[in-house]
Amino acid sequence: MPVRRYQPWDTDIPFGSYLNATYAWYDWALTVPKTLANGDHPLKHDHGANAMAGQPAAKGLVCLGTHWSRGSDPKAKSPFVRAFDLDSGMSILINGTSSMIVPEKYPHQFPTGVEEAIKDERDIMDRARSIIDRAFAVVTIRHEQKPIEWFSSYSGELERIRPQEIKICNVSKDLWDNYRKGGQVHAALDGYWLLLRPLDPGKYTIGISCREPYFAGGQDEYFYADVTYDLTVKKGR
Repeated sequence: MPVRRYQPWDTDIPFGSYLNATYAWYDWALTVPKTLANGDHPLKHDHGANAMAGQPAAKGLVCLGTHWSRGSDPKAKSPFVRAFDLDSGMSILINGTSSMIVPEKYPHQFPTGVEEAIKDERDIMDRARSIIDRAFAVVTIRHEQKPIEWFSSYSGELERIRPQEIKICNVSKDLWDNYRKGGQVHAALDGYWLLLRPLDPGKYTIGISCREPYFAGGQDEYFYADVTYDLTVKKGR
């Protein structure tokens, strides 16, 4: 069977748990420099040259996602196609859609006062939850000419990792300059994820489509993203 997924209760998940794997995804995404020798950040480029930049491949995980070039038009789509080769034996973590909320008042760390810290933490977690409650994501996977595997956030097939507190070290300065202090960003996360077991050698097409509101309030402005990954999985060395 070419496509198999991890379940949250599996004991052999990369990084020890589904939640830790999502932390690793953000740790990767936030520590890769915005501009690389071959062009843009792996989540902003429209090609595959940078797809493996900074990946936690040494720990058996490769991260995929839509894009961070959302633009000013909430209805604009980005039909990016990223093609690259991947050694077999790598698990693949797909971010269908997610929200990272950083405290506006305390972007670098929560305040020292206990009551104020609790209020601030609840606020950013509520905002992250509000956005993803109204978001939608679909992941489609085709292996060679075999039938499409389809996973949807509405049907519950994508795993939702609900608001969690996270600290990420060594944040890339040119990517997250406003949130950088001592190399850390403190935020709350919520989103839909799909963690695939290593794929058999062959050609795969993975499509990610999402709709996510711009704001945590009741506004109905959304951004849309469509990204296709053309993977050639080769037998590992």
